[in-house]
Amino acid sequence: MGADVEGNEFENAVSYVQNLKPAGKIQPSNTAKLMFYALYKQAVDGQNKTSAPSRLKVVDRAKWTAWSKLGNMSKNDAKSRYIAELAKVDPNWKSNSQPKSKL
Repeated sequence: MGADVEGNEFENAVSYVQNLKPAGKIQPSNTAKLMFYALYKQAVDGQNKTSAPSRLKVVDRAKWTAWSKLGNMSKNDAKSRYIAELAKVDPNWKSNSQPKSKL
Protein backbone atom coordinates (compact mmCIF):
# COMPACT_ATOMS: atom_id res chain seq x y z
CA MET A 1 0.00 0.00 0.00
CA GLY A 2 2.86 2.40 0.78
CA ALA A 3 4.20 2.08 -2.76
CA ASP A 4 0.83 3.15 -4.19
CA VAL A 5 0.71 6.22 -1.95
CA GLU A 6 4.26 7.17 -2.94
CA GLY A 7 3.38 6.56 -6.60
CA ASN A 8 0.37 8.86 -6.33
CA GLU A 9 2.43 11.45 -4.47
CA PHE A 10 5.07 11.27 -7.21
CA GLU A 11 2.43 11.65 -9.95
CA ASN A 12 0.95 14.64 -8.11
CA ALA A 13 4.42 16.18 -7.72
CA VAL A 14 5.17 15.73 -11.44
CA SER A 15 1.82 17.25 -12.37
CA TYR A 16 2.48 20.19 -10.05
CA VAL A 17 5.90 20.89 -11.57
CA GLN A 18 4.60 20.52 -15.14
CA ASN A 19 1.79 22.98 -14.44
CA LEU A 20 3.90 25.74 -12.89
CA LYS A 21 3.13 28.97 -14.70
CA PRO A 22 6.05 30.71 -16.45
CA ALA A 23 5.17 33.97 -14.70
CA GLY A 24 3.96 32.36 -11.47
CA LYS A 25 5.26 32.99 -7.97
CA ILE A 26 7.12 29.64 -7.87
CA GLN A 27 10.05 29.72 -10.30
CA PRO A 28 12.53 26.83 -10.02
CA SER A 29 16.09 27.66 -11.05
CA ASN A 30 17.50 26.10 -14.21
CA THR A 31 19.52 23.79 -11.96
CA ALA A 32 16.33 22.67 -10.21
CA LYS A 33 14.59 22.16 -13.56
CA LEU A 34 17.45 19.92 -14.71
CA MET A 35 17.23 17.97 -11.45
CA PHE A 36 13.46 17.50 -11.87
CA TYR A 37 14.04 16.28 -15.43
CA ALA A 38 16.79 13.86 -14.40
CA LEU A 39 14.89 12.48 -11.42
CA TYR A 40 11.75 12.05 -13.52
CA LYS A 41 13.65 10.15 -16.21
CA GLN A 42 15.34 7.99 -13.56
CA ALA A 43 12.00 7.27 -11.85
CA VAL A 44 10.28 6.34 -15.10
CA ASP A 45 13.05 4.85 -17.27
CA GLY A 46 15.76 3.88 -14.79
CA GLN A 47 19.47 4.35 -15.39
CA ASN A 48 20.46 6.39 -18.46
CA LYS A 49 21.75 3.99 -21.09
CA THR A 50 21.26 6.30 -24.05
CA SER A 51 24.03 7.79 -26.17
CA ALA A 52 25.18 11.29 -25.35
CA PRO A 53 23.78 13.96 -27.64
CA SER A 54 26.11 16.22 -29.59
CA ARG A 55 27.85 18.91 -27.56
CA LEU A 56 26.31 21.36 -30.03
CA LYS A 57 22.87 20.51 -28.60
CA VAL A 58 23.54 22.29 -25.33
CA VAL A 59 20.14 21.81 -23.68
CA ASP A 60 19.85 18.15 -24.68
CA ARG A 61 23.39 17.52 -23.49
CA ALA A 62 22.70 19.20 -20.12
CA LYS A 63 19.60 17.04 -19.62
CA TRP A 64 21.49 13.89 -20.58
CA THR A 65 24.36 14.75 -18.23
CA ALA A 66 22.04 15.46 -15.29
CA TRP A 67 20.27 12.12 -15.81
CA SER A 68 23.55 10.23 -16.25
CA LYS A 69 24.91 11.60 -12.97
CA LEU A 70 22.18 9.73 -11.09
CA GLY A 71 23.91 6.47 -12.01
CA ASN A 72 22.08 3.37 -10.81
CA MET A 73 19.76 5.16 -8.34
CA SER A 74 16.61 3.06 -7.96
CA LYS A 75 13.32 4.24 -9.44
CA ASN A 76 11.78 4.48 -5.96
CA ASP A 77 14.70 6.55 -4.65
CA ALA A 78 14.35 8.87 -7.65
CA LYS A 79 10.64 9.32 -6.91
CA SER A 80 11.36 10.10 -3.26
CA ARG A 81 14.10 12.55 -4.17
CA TYR A 82 11.87 14.26 -6.77
CA ILE A 83 9.29 14.86 -4.04
CA ALA A 84 11.99 16.09 -1.63
CA GLU A 85 13.42 18.48 -4.25
CA LEU A 86 9.96 19.88 -4.92
CA ALA A 87 9.49 20.46 -1.19
CA LYS A 88 12.69 22.56 -1.25
CA VAL A 89 11.38 24.68 -4.14
CA ASP A 90 7.85 24.99 -2.70
CA PRO A 91 7.37 23.66 0.84
CA ASN A 92 3.59 24.15 0.44
CA TRP A 93 3.25 22.33 -2.88
CA LYS A 94 0.87 19.70 -1.49
CA SER A 95 -1.60 22.27 -0.22
CA ASN A 96 -1.22 24.31 -3.43
CA SER A 97 -1.85 21.38 -5.78
CA GLN A 98 -5.14 19.97 -6.90
CA PRO A 99 -5.64 16.28 -6.05
CA LYS A 100 -5.85 14.03 -9.09
CA SER A 101 -9.30 12.73 -9.89
CA LYS A 102 -9.80 8.98 -9.66
CA LEU A 103 -12.24 9.05 -12.63
